[in-house]
Parts: sequence; structure tokens; C-alpha cells
Amino acid sequence: MSTARGAYRALSLVALLVGLLLGSCASEGGTGASWPTAVNPVEQAEPMWVTGSVLHLGDGTRLDLGHQVLRFVAAGGGVYFVSSDEEARDLAASESDGIPAAYLFFADRDGVQDTGARIDWRSLHASPDGRYLAYIDRVSGPTEQYDYPVAEAVIIDLERGHEVVRSRQGMGWESDDPDHVPDLPWLYEESPPGVLGVSNEFAWVATTEGVLAVDLASGGTAWVADEEALPWTAPRYDDPSIRYPGPWNTEGTWAIATTHPRSHFVSADGDVLVPEAPGPSWGLSRWLDETTAFGAVVDEAPTEAGWADTDALATWITCTVPDGVCRPIPGAEGIDRLEVLLPHPSQP
Repeated sequence: MSTARGAYRALSLVALLVGLLLGSCASEGGTGASWPTAVNPVEQAEPMWVTGSVLHLGDGTRLDLGHQVLRFVAAGGGVYFVSSDEEARDLAASESDGIPAAYLFFADRDGVQDTGARIDWRSLHASPDGRYLAYIDRVSGPTEQYDYPVAEAVIIDLERGHEVVRSRQGMGWESDDPDHVPDLPWLYEESPPGVLGVSNEFAWVATTEGVLAVDLASGGTAWVADEEALPWTAPRYDDPSIRYPGPWNTEGTWAIATTHPRSHFVSADGDVLVPEAPGPSWGLSRWLDETTAFGAVVDEAPTEAGWADTDALATWITCTVPDGVCRPIPGAEGIDRLEVLLPHPSQP
């Protein structure tokens, strides 16, 4: 694991140095989207989930978002989400001539507002601390000879309320050949632009030429030479007997091993910690902060094959390290996990 972590740190340093040399890729003005400051914020580390159009918070609050939700992230003191409503999706698609686009909304405890941004919904990500929003804009860039827009990678600093990056680097637009005529539809079908993951320092963007690391603070960029060094592809543990590795906390001190039918923790030193969950089967899926993981427990016994019963109703829980204590979230019982949408993770 130390080798993988060292490679990641080296990649981060390269991206930072290149960022200092290249300066910022930020563009002022952007597309006229607005990035609100939450008046009545939602805590970023608060448990949250969506059923249909209702956002549920860990303190029992329910907020009607007014839209069926396709994807959402916790950021900026609230949630940013795209709608799965057929009417909204059809309208967004018609406005963009069928190019992937979706309305991006913001919600906090005071209500919902349209940001004015139109994004490729598959690309929506947020940094773990909720400060930065990242996505691909497929509709606002300049167009090639067939009026097809170039894709742009966009990073929003929600603390400052404006774009810090809007980049076409690697998106098939620029070329050293003066006779270059981009065929963007073909390029994007072969190599779809996207956001692969975001940390509190960097975003990793898939382009037609490879993976681009973007420094969130400076906007500087660097090509990723070894994609095996990305944080989510690096080996989670040195012990090959530990299967189904899950996410690390942001400090890299603990990871979730999503074993079935009971998840457990593994420290950076390889120590295994089995949480004291209140039931025969449980699974942990993501970190709320450095010491608290979020997941579900079911009262049904595992199947004969050793899997948790996915049809059984669940109770949301939080489990902490290093004590291994688990606590049910009040009012979060009887959850049908097949009907629930969780925040999209910052990294795979």
C-alpha cells in the first residue's frame, strides 16, 4: 500500500508543479450559471438519502425537492442534483439538440433553485469536503463544422461562488495541424469525456487523449502518466486475502472492506476491525468524516451463499473507528434499499 500511496503523492506533486507553471485554466463569466451560498445549510457530513423526490437527512428532516432525482452530491451547504423527470430531461435534450445535458439544481433547507447550468449528468461529482463541484459541460463550448460543441471540464469553487476551471484541454479541439477539423461526435463516442473522481485537492478528468489531473486551487493541469496510480485503482491493502476493498477515509488511515454479509474496517497498517453492528448482516458504503462510516443493517440472516438479503428492509447505521461502535440513525428504519438513492461518491 505504501507504494501506491507514494505514487499518488508523486502524482499530486507533479500536478501542483505543472499548475504553478501553467497557471490557471479558469475563465470568468462562464455560462451565466449562479452558484448560491446556502442560507440554511445542510451539514456535509450528515447522513442523507433520496427516495423519489424527497431528500432525507439524518436528523429526521425531509425536504421535497420537487423532482425525481437521478444523481445528487452533497456540496456547498446543500445538495446539487439532476432530475430524472422525463419532461425536464426531454426539455434539456431538445435545447441541446440531443447532446447529453441535464438541468443542475441546488437545494438546502430553504428550498430549491435552478443554477442555470446544463451538464452531462453522468459527470457530476463533488469534493469530499463539499467545497468543489466538478462536471462536464457538453453544450456551452464553441462548435465545430457540424455545430457540435466541444466538451469542457468545469470546476466550481462553491466557497467563492464562481468557476475556477473551464478547460477544453484534451477534448479534441486543439491541434498542431493547421488543417485539423475535429470530428467531435466520433471522438466522444470512442472516448467519452467525464469526471472520474475528486479529492479535496484534485479532480481527475477523462479526455480523448487520456486522464488529466486538475489542481482545484490553482487550475493547473498535468497528464496522468500511470492510471494505476490513481487513488481508487491503487491496492487498498497488502493482504490479498482481504477482498472487496471499499473507500479510504480522506486521511488514508482507515478503509472499508465491503465483504459480505458483514463489512469491516482495515487500518493503514492492515489491522482488521469488525464493527459491533446491531444485526446479523450489515454493509458499510461510504465515509461521512474521518472516523464515521455510513451503511445499513438488516435483521434477516444471510443467505445460504453467505450474502445479505437485498430484499430485506434495512436500518441505516453509522459505525466509527477505532472503537468499532455502530449506532442506528433515528427514524431510519424499514428502508427499502432498492428504492433509495445515496449521494454519488467523490471517487469510485
